[in-house]
Amino acid sequence: MKDMIERYVYAVTRRLPENIQAEVKNELRANIYDMLSENPSEEEIEKVLKELGHPRDMAAKYQPKERYLISPKYFGDYIYTLKIVIMIFILVSFAIGLIEAIIGYQSANAFDLIGKIFSVGFESIFDGLYSGFAIVTIVFIIIEQVQKQKKMEWNVKDLPELPKEGKIKISRTGTILAIIFSVSFSLIFIMILVEYHKYIGLYVEGEMITPFFNPDAIKVFIPFFIGILGLNIVILLLKLVDGRWTKRVTILYTIHEIVNLVLLIVFFNISNLIDPNFFNEFSNIIEVSVDEVANGFRVGFRSLVAFISVLVMIDLVSLWYRVIKFDKKKA
Repeated sequence: MKDMIERYVYAVTRRLPENIQAEVKNELRANIYDMLSENPSEEEIEKVLKELGHPRDMAAKYQPKERYLISPKYFGDYIYTLKIVIMIFILVSFAIGLIEAIIGYQSANAFDLIGKIFSVGFESIFDGLYSGFAIVTIVFIIIEQVQKQKKMEWNVKDLPELPKEGKIKISRTGTILAIIFSVSFSLIFIMILVEYHKYIGLYVEGEMITPFFNPDAIKVFIPFFIGILGLNIVILLLKLVDGRWTKRVTILYTIHEIVNLVLLIVFFNISNLIDPNFFNEFSNIIEVSVDEVANGFRVGFRSLVAFISVLVMIDLVSLWYRVIKFDKKKA
């Protein structure tokens, strides 16, 4: 019986702005219990909830200000639907645009490809926002006009289930942005290793005199980086589906971060990563010994790896601390 009341309260408050949800929840719950007898039956609770009216109508009464394009009765559902549709539109348009950019774009310049991928990303965000907003807004205007003259029938059994507690929420907007930017950076990095590494090197008067990477060294790592990218996409999609730091998301995220870190450490520490001739030519230009140049790059790579390692460890420790602490609090 109590579950039915909580489901009604949830159905109302989820349509309201977050800053007033807690206050409305307490007030509405108190009003409902005031209308009930000391030991109410299920039929009595259902009757009281029906008297209060559809959760959408009740939510409209608590709206802090007037809405003009979409009425308060539908505004909560409108915003909820708008978020989901925009996310889907951004993901689909980004995936299609990215595939077209990689397959159909021809250029010998790695920076042109990077610029193309980023332009696709921003175009996808704009297209998703515009298309999602236009379609959802038009649909809700039509729905509202159709329902205006009708009395909305509803059943207490149709109330939504209460969300599962005990897990930290994951921002869906943040996850969408993570998909766009992390996948973009990963693809750029992989494309450089596969195709554009030969254009990265030491240039004198516009002419490359020696490449930076040793092709034989980097080609071994390409399948591993592609595998890491695939795992990352799976985890990001699970974040969208679960919406919370569930056990499977937390474990998979931890595995991905550790494996990715180990792979980077190995990659930046292989002895033949840089073409030996690069050190010779670079030492001639800056007039220092080859050993000093090679040692400088080794120190730079190790410092970069150490910095990334610290960030990853802080992130994982912080995540597990919050997850464990939250679980204990809910236990």
